[in-house]
Amino acid sequence: MSRIGRTVALSKALAGRLRTAIRGTALGARMLGILARAGYATHGLLYLFVGLLAMSAALGKTSPPSLGEAFSIIDELPGGWLLLLTVALGLCAHAGWRSLEALLDFGSHGWGARGLFRRAGKLAEAFFYAGLGLLAAVIALDRSAHVREELREEAAFLVVWTGRVLDWPLGHWLVAAVGIGAIVVGVLQILRSRRDIFRDMSAGDRAMVAIRLVGRAGFGARAVIFGMVGVLFLSAAWRVEASAAGGVRAALTALASVPLGDFVLLALSAGLMLHGVFGLIKACCHNPVKP
Repeated sequence: MSRIGRTVALSKALAGRLRTAIRGTALGARMLGILARAGYATHGLLYLFVGLLAMSAALGKTSPPSLGEAFSIIDELPGGWLLLLTVALGLCAHAGWRSLEALLDFGSHGWGARGLFRRAGKLAEAFFYAGLGLLAAVIALDRSAHVREELREEAAFLVVWTGRVLDWPLGHWLVAAVGIGAIVVGVLQILRSRRDIFRDMSAGDRAMVAIRLVGRAGFGARAVIFGMVGVLFLSAAWRVEASAAGGVRAALTALASVPLGDFVLLALSAGLMLHGVFGLIKACCHNPVKP
């Protein structure tokens, strides 16, 4: 057996033992359930709130939201810093659950090329949600106005860092890679909504029909937004112009500018809200010890 084969076999055996040890005790299974459900609930509530902000933008009342702005709006509520800190902990819980799915294969994806690819996606999600949790915690705990204002301006942050990367040797290729990665993530949202996201849920047959409709609509909206973010980064790389890059707010703004853009934005906001509802449903119906 080659060195790589021995390493994979050892990793597989170690992950299997840890997975069995956690699932095999009442305390481990209970803590696993709390971690997974807290993460899914926070994830759902956040998307539901962002969807509401996007719907307000579609109706002409506000501008399209960024995630940083959503956190700042929560922080400005009475006692909002404590609520935002709770959101940060929930996002970190979601990152922890995604890490366990990736490293210990709680999703039963296996150790083949396809399974490792899916688990790599879970690990990338873990880093993403850990970053969001850190952003929420900084906004909640740092009371200095200028720091919070800088953090809430997603577009400025992305433009600054995109500009720095573009100044590197072959930097435009790195920016293009980010764009391609975002488009790939968008495609994966569609593929995941076919079956993967429902395999660890426990509900009746009729309920699962409705859950699948809600889940696929939500993941479809995410796919469109990730795809648009990818297009923006590819445009920045092609034009070597950092200001062309953008995140959620820039993607929603660009989509709102197409013909019938208000209806597109309204549909996407509804999709984001449905994704939030799906997260809350998954928090209720998710079975983290289901193989």
